[in-house]
Amino acid sequence: MNRRRSILASAAAIAFAPVLAQTTREPLRIGWLGASSREVSLPFIAAFKTAMLAMGRKDGEHYVLVERWADNQGAERTAVLAAEVAVTRPAVIVAFPNGAVRAAVKAAPDTPIVMATGTDPVGWGFAASLARPGGMVTGNANMLEDLSTKYAELLLATAPGIRRVGFLQQHQGQQNQAQIDSTQRIVKVHALDARLGEVTAASDIEPALARFASERVQGLIVTVGPQLLAQRALIVQTALQRKWPMIAFTRQFADDGALMSYGPNFAAQFQRAAYFVDRILKGAKPPDLPFEQPTVFEFVVNRNTAKAIGINLPRSLLLRADEVIG
Repeated sequence: MNRRRSILASAAAIAFAPVLAQTTREPLRIGWLGASSREVSLPFIAAFKTAMLAMGRKDGEHYVLVERWADNQGAERTAVLAAEVAVTRPAVIVAFPNGAVRAAVKAAPDTPIVMATGTDPVGWGFAASLARPGGMVTGNANMLEDLSTKYAELLLATAPGIRRVGFLQQHQGQQNQAQIDSTQRIVKVHALDARLGEVTAASDIEPALARFASERVQGLIVTVGPQLLAQRALIVQTALQRKWPMIAFTRQFADDGALMSYGPNFAAQFQRAAYFVDRILKGAKPPDLPFEQPTVFEFVVNRNTAKAIGINLPRSLLLRADEVIG
């Protein structure tokens, strides 16, 4: 009888062992390196975690994020934080935008890296091609040239009489050259008098806007930049005070009072970043995962702002909008 009990107890222990191992296993570490601030990126973190949960991966149970935020303090600060992420030996690193990706590549060259949002991975040397990355980086790739052309088109459709336009851009290394080249093409096509305001730090934004005012710009285009997103309240308030029709790269500007916004749905991009992470954790290799370009774009128009600055919005424009505020 004692021998039988011993055999049953041993069998039960063997059967229970895998369950015990599964429940006591530590969550996987996922590195998270952002060039901007956590506060600005909260909706994107939420989108990522929601997508991970839909794939059966619960935050805190199946994975933990090792977060580092550079708070727009530049390449040196981002490099230090990338090293801090790398030393934790994460299974994969999510980085954004390009400057953070570059820092992650340098700090953890053998770790899979998912670019949650960024531009031109081929031009930056992250990939051999979008279809066949060939390296340790994959993810989402935006095309700034297409966006810049759309900004001008929509702004002129709203206020066809304007000619002197301010372009507010964040200095982001070689990424800026693509924006500058695109701006020059737009200026020629639409015969615009372009005034460029390139900012490096948050303290540069107010002087750039003041210079636009002194130069009597008639409209404002705000191109992609995490620092510009963080300072959107100042930018939107100035545009309202100056009665500038303004278009920016993400709907958060329109929600806060800009006339229009057009650009990729960044929350959707972070959801796709979760897809890449899930594939990698299941054994896929970054060289075999093609980069994706955004398929979801949002055009948001703020009708309240149009009334406030004296703009009569064409019906054709309103019909094109994904959402009209007010």
